[in-house]
Amino acid sequence: MCGITGWVSTTTPVARAQFEDMTDRLRHRGPDGRGTLYFRDDRIALGHRRLAIQDLSPAGAQPMRWRPSPSQPGLALTFNGEIYNHPELRLELESHGAVYTTNCDTETILHAYWRWGPEAVRRLRGIFAFAIWDERSGELFAARDHLGVKPFHMAQIGDGLAIASQVSAFFALGAFRRTVRAGGFVDALRHGVSTGGQTIFEGVTSLAPGHSLTWRDGETQVSRYWSLPDAPDIGSAEHAAREVSELIADSIDSQMLGDVPVHSLLSGGIDSSLMTALAMRREQRFGRAYTLRFDDPDFDEERYAEEAAKSIGCEREVRTFPARDTNALLDTAIAGFDEPYGIDSCLPMVAIAQFMAEDGVKVALSGDGGDELFGGYRHYDDLSAHYARRGRATAQDPAASIRGRLFDQLTGGFSPFPTYTSHNGWFADGALRILAGPRIKDTLGDPFARERTVFPLDRPPVEAARRADLASYLPDEILPKIDRATMAFGIEARVPLLDHRLVELAFRIEPELHYRAKERKALLKSVAAHYLPGSLLTGRKKGFSLPITSLFFPTAQDRKQAIAQIAAGPLVEHGWLAAKGIARAVSRSEYSAGALFQLMLIDRWYRHWIAGNPA
Repeated sequence: MCGITGWVSTTTPVARAQFEDMTDRLRHRGPDGRGTLYFRDDRIALGHRRLAIQDLSPAGAQPMRWRPSPSQPGLALTFNGEIYNHPELRLELESHGAVYTTNCDTETILHAYWRWGPEAVRRLRGIFAFAIWDERSGELFAARDHLGVKPFHMAQIGDGLAIASQVSAFFALGAFRRTVRAGGFVDALRHGVSTGGQTIFEGVTSLAPGHSLTWRDGETQVSRYWSLPDAPDIGSAEHAAREVSELIADSIDSQMLGDVPVHSLLSGGIDSSLMTALAMRREQRFGRAYTLRFDDPDFDEERYAEEAAKSIGCEREVRTFPARDTNALLDTAIAGFDEPYGIDSCLPMVAIAQFMAEDGVKVALSGDGGDELFGGYRHYDDLSAHYARRGRATAQDPAASIRGRLFDQLTGGFSPFPTYTSHNGWFADGALRILAGPRIKDTLGDPFARERTVFPLDRPPVEAARRADLASYLPDEILPKIDRATMAFGIEARVPLLDHRLVELAFRIEPELHYRAKERKALLKSVAAHYLPGSLLTGRKKGFSLPITSLFFPTAQDRKQAIAQIAAGPLVEHGWLAAKGIARAVSRSEYSAGALFQLMLIDRWYRHWIAGNPA
């Protein structure tokens, strides 16, 4: 992986010193090299920080420029990610006359765009965020991968458009203002993260997954190039299992690509265990499996990872979560994420990434995506139970109102929407109103806005929830966590289960084959049974979460001190929170330790990035 930056404007040149600084603020994403290119009297600029994975020679450096001849206009590219079908595309492009000077996938994107134009993005299989400056047409073309694994942020500054892998890169531009958006702050309180392609900063957005962008003469057009299949068309369990098995294996094989060893994150769950088992077939490319253990037995699942490693026969590194160093870990997470991430699972992810970096790891496979694709989340149980008891969902949305519940009782219909939203966030709307300071008191808005836009009420509840989770929970919460945590240490995280072909296949399969009679991941288990012992095919996974109470608030006094620190801090001083509402809002949360931890993370983020206003 890498860090990318860019600037395009019709009239305003970027200050080179600022753009160089902007690029170097992503040094952690690309410690192996840097580069910048300028065009049109500095009104166009591309920057890159390199993490060398394919073609480790200087020939693979970026931004990469290609021209049919030295005297002709050509293309320039800055690219973050991996193109897993690069070998196949290279053969096809060479058959059409392309002449390669490197062995890296960066050059494949250039040749593909030269031959097919914007349609080239539809041929790519991988994880990517890139921008191409086309000297022929004076256009900037950019794209983000199908599921949003790699980040792509944009900031409109005057008549210029700045792009970067992380928001903090924009802070180098003198014209950029770190203005916190009220709606973004509400999102951070409600969900712990920014949502829906927005960020917490005014004027900064994200290119949506599966979308591309074209800029020309100050005009920007965004279009979708990929979407999920509309309806399932595979009803045979045998056929579905065969297709899933073949495609998972093919995805993992393709993601062993590179000139450095590939390792894995092994938690002992079905997803990571199956992924590691299949990766082990390429022993000459596979390194080690990494497991994080906890001293608290209620949170530790190391025994399952040990069982998986023994059954697979892989070498394993086991590290213990550094409970005594949580403050340092918090500081590392806040600096690396550069937007609020008020969810406790970020700390174990940062910890394991730090351990891997100490061992020189550059590439690691992660099992993320399996729950969305194959029906693995616990909240699907509640939706399934309601569905079985009440029948099909209605197209109407009674939400949580008294009128809605009355409609439900009188008609026998069932809207799954309130059930789906009930598992999201530590703070209910009433608690947020107590917590809100004057800056956001009147901007709390619809508490279910994110879910409402992505939850299709005309589908069976579990199917609707899978689609909603893939469209919101995955790109808003899961993928930013693994990207920021690993890239903070210059590690490329690959997610084989999110190969877009596998995602398409999973949603072409009848939902009942994935989830039936409260059995989550039924189909995936049948595939995994060929590689893993039956004891690992259970639903006993806890998730990558922390023993928050014992680590941060072991006593009532610790809890009071944390609340007092937030109440006396800049969030209250600047009008974002109401001091007297903090303790009340936390106490009203179903899990008060989690709610307080979320506020503590947001408070520390605000002190670091806003109140402290670092250069």
